[in-house]
Order: sequence, then structure tokens, then C-alpha cells
Amino acid sequence: MDALGRYVTFLEGFDHAALARCAEVYAADVHFRDPFNDVRGVQALQRVFAAMLEQVGDLQFRVHASAWSGDRDGHAAALLRWTLAGRLRAFGRRAWTVDGCSEVVFDAAGRVTAHHDYWDAAGGLYARLPLIGPLMRWLARRLAAH
Repeated sequence: MDALGRYVTFLEGFDHAALARCAEVYAADVHFRDPFNDVRGVQALQRVFAAMLEQVGDLQFRVHASAWSGDRDGHAAALLRWTLAGRLRAFGRRAWTVDGCSEVVFDAAGRVTAHHDYWDAAGGLYARLPLIGPLMRWLARRLAAH
């Protein structure tokens, strides 16, 4: 459970300096997946995080709830419910927030071996873009149950 607390602290304080600490937090063969990326290895993960820091100014990551599954076969898993906020370059640096969940797996040493993010890219991002936003909102209304 200490690993989870350390990881939440790392995520909530994430900034450019944290990129250098990724090898301490993540296993060498970490698997990271979100709606836009599916990478393996610390260096690939650092590139994803560097791009995120480039695209999202005033980045704030807050974990609202977590559930720890305990140790099994030298691994443990946790679920995180979170909000990511910042100023997205694609929106002209306007404020942007998205809520999501993550499944995180830890090795026996407390390093993250897998981090899979789940969040609504269609409503959380695409629907806010100038060109495809109206189409995404129209499609959502058409598919909604009435």
C-alpha cells in the first residue's frame, strides 16, 4: 500500500523534474496505455509524458479515490479515480479538465509495471475541438437514448 501512496504523490506533483525520476517509479518494461498511446518501456513513457507537458500548461493531476487489491504473486494492483486539468494548447490554452480512471499494477519492489488510463476522449477532448466538435456533439445526441 505504501507503493500506491508514493505513486499518487508522484502523479499529483508531476512536472518536468519528474521526468528524470521515471526510472525510479516505473519498471524498465512498464506498459502505459491511454486513449492516444500504447507504449512499453520507461523511455517511451518519458516521451509520452514530455509531450503531455508540452501540450498541457498549468498541469494539475488530482486523485480523488483509490482501491488497492493487495498482493498476488509478487504483484499488486490499484484503481485510481482522477481529474486532469490544465490549459490545452489545441484549445488556444483555454482551461480544460477531464475525469478518468487508471488501473495500475506494481511489482514486488513497488515500481509500476502497468498503467492503463480510461477516459472519454470523445466527450473530454474531441467534442471541444472547433472543426469536429459540432459533429461529435451531434452524433452523441443522435445516439443517446430518449
